[in-house]
Amino acid sequence: MTDQADFIYFECQACGFDSVQKADFTGSDACPLCDGDNNRYSQMTQRICRDTDQPEGRDARTAL
Repeated sequence: MTDQADFIYFECQACGFDSVQKADFTGSDACPLCDGDNNRYSQMTQRICRDTDQPEGRDARTAL
């Protein structure tokens, strides 16, 4: 398992949705699924991405 400091791993503690964004990401930390499904704010946790992360949502690493 290797850290990928150029990317951030986001995970919603309420529903489990996760995604990977570039380290310079400036968007919202709100979970898009919780916000879209029931119109409630659920903050996604953040940490440095690992090469073993396989997110359900967007994976910015594949855009390279």
